[in-house]
Amino acid sequence: MYAGLFAVLYAAPDLLSRQGYSTMSIDVLLLPGAVVGAVLARAAAPATRRLPDRHVLATVSLLLAAALGYAATDPRPWAVATACTAAFTASAVAQILLTAQTTTHATADACGGAIGLLTLTIFLGGGCGAALCVALWQTCGPTAALTATAMVPAAGGAAAWRRRTTDEPRVARP
Repeated sequence: MYAGLFAVLYAAPDLLSRQGYSTMSIDVLLLPGAVVGAVLARAAAPATRRLPDRHVLATVSLLLAAALGYAATDPRPWAVATACTAAFTASAVAQILLTAQTTTHATADACGGAIGLLTLTIFLGGGCGAALCVALWQTCGPTAALTATAMVPAAGGAAAWRRRTTDEPRVARP
């Protein structure tokens, strides 16, 4: 998921500046998405009371992948801004859920170290996503770069959906 966030933070200004947007107008276009993302993440927190965290995480990951994929095929300003909003929302939801899970499973004396490792992992994933996007951007173009980068949160979302934690009951399938 963070790979998608960091990639879209690279891609959006480039795509929008190619369409004639100035730096200030790009900021104005993307700022509401950041605000909406923060509000939606806060609103998504109660969903974890009804659904397993992994399903919420998988859902926002798959929505991010879909938004990135659409922005890759149709890089109009509203599609790019929507992909940014999806990235901001997904990363904020993931931050809430992953921090809560980390603090739940870590002992009190190891909690700070566990959060530090979580943060390191987040930035490592984000950096890899940005590197993938930039490398493909230069050689294959924006469409291929965003499409390939969209596969990362899609794979993460699919893995999160299928992963069952030890505290979830096993459901017999017919």
